[in-house]
Amino acid sequence: LCLMKSIGNFFFYETKSLFLSILPFLLVAVLHQFVLLDYFRYETYLTSPAIRRETFLDANREGIFSLPGYVCLYLIGIVLGRRIIHMEQKRHFLSIALFLSPLVLLLGFLNGEASRKLCNLTYILSTSGLACLCLGGFSVIQWLLIRKGCLTESILLKNVNQKGLDVFLFANV
Repeated sequence: LCLMKSIGNFFFYETKSLFLSILPFLLVAVLHQFVLLDYFRYETYLTSPAIRRETFLDANREGIFSLPGYVCLYLIGIVLGRRIIHMEQKRHFLSIALFLSPLVLLLGFLNGEASRKLCNLTYILSTSGLACLCLGGFSVIQWLLIRKGCLTESILLKNVNQKGLDVFLFANV
């Protein structure tokens, strides 16, 4: 998880615009799926129970070789999060839902065998689609609550939401 955050932050902070921040995701996803999993056929090495776990690489093969896929998920989260926070500051909650709905429909039509162990492209896209669906639903609920004049978020919840990975790592210690 620390490597994922470090690599993801390196890719993201090297690019300043939203469009350029999508390029590292596409590059890493293509390299991970089509070069590592499809061309070199690492899928059989990663999922075969017959391979003994004697070396460090063999013992941690799923985590090491799925790292590029999880970096992609992290980059998608950063890009979507920044876009949503920008729209949220302007109180465009309904626009967030309308922005995320086409993404959910597009990602819903892509199919294949998703694997959390491999963190392949299908898993990345299906997880991102589910996250977009949830965020779109939450945006509609938040829009309705604000129209009714209700408070939607506490200060503690806001701080935990902004530092989710850090809170997760600290909670596991």
